[in-house]
Amino acid sequence: MKGSGRAPASSPVPTLADLVPRPMVDEELLWFFNAEDGDFASSSNFGRLLSSVADDGEWRTPEDHERAMRRHRVIRSHLKSIPDHDAGVLQCAYAPRPWPILLTKECRRLTGIVVRLSCTRATWPVERPEQLATDAENASMLCGMLRTRNDDSSRALRNLRREAEIEFAHALGAYTLARRGRPWRLP
Repeated sequence: MKGSGRAPASSPVPTLADLVPRPMVDEELLWFFNAEDGDFASSSNFGRLLSSVADDGEWRTPEDHERAMRRHRVIRSHLKSIPDHDAGVLQCAYAPRPWPILLTKECRRLTGIVVRLSCTRATWPVERPEQLATDAENASMLCGMLRTRNDDSSRALRNLRREAEIEFAHALGAYTLARRGRPWRLP
């Protein structure tokens, strides 16, 4: 059989902007990192549970709590199965933080990643309170750069954003592969 002489149609190479989380993955990670007042990882018998009332005012049942804990365990196992660096990138992207509005408008989902990438990696503090303080200082510095918008600050912000896009896309890819065989679906 002869070929048609035409080159096979190929799909275009995705750009970094195309590498966004699927809605299911996005919702899953948002839920996990914003787990409503819950500390599901606690090994204590007295660990906190979900609030007894949902956002819509409906009472939660013990079955709702069990489903939430099971969902948390599944998502946590996906995150534990990927490299720590990628899990940390996802945490930077999804964990709620009080970032400055100007910075959040500029970077959106990448805000936490951009802030973290702006740190001096060689002197990154070990203790969590110091890390949070360093992030706050870096966020303020980035806001100052946004306000001045000179060539140097624009170039630095553009480079941080590009690096954040690459890190986020890589982390999402690792997470998506980890969950591929075990997707979470609510019954």
